[in-house]
Amino acid sequence: MKEKKFYNLDSLNGLRGIAALIIVLFHYNKLTGTAHSDVNFPFFRILKIGYTQGGWLVELFFMISGICFYAFYAKKFLDKKVTIGEFLIKRYIKLWPLYIITTIITVICQFLYKVHIPQELRIRSRGTERHSASN
Repeated sequence: MKEKKFYNLDSLNGLRGIAALIIVLFHYNKLTGTAHSDVNFPFFRILKIGYTQGGWLVELFFMISGICFYAFYAKKFLDKKVTIGEFLIKRYIKLWPLYIITTIITVICQFLYKVHIPQELRIRSRGTERHSASN
């Protein structure tokens, strides 16, 4: 028999997923090196709020994640079915592969960026522009 959920948070998990997607959209400007309000972004007219205001959803994502973790593990902790050590090991096993994959993809993208994009077309990091003093 399947164990009954302590809470049903499917809607909240759905909102957390939407927040995660909008956060990815918000970080698109890091790829292009342009402002969050660049109208040349894909589907900017439709997704403007995600491109420009997506940053505040990071906090919402973390709050919803905390609520979901509590709801999922509260009864297990109270009933002594899961220890803190087991919880930490499960979290580590779940997150570590994603971290490794993301790091590998980032390294590959950085390599391709440096090798295949001419210097004059590369995006300059903010604050690295040189200003000449006027005489």
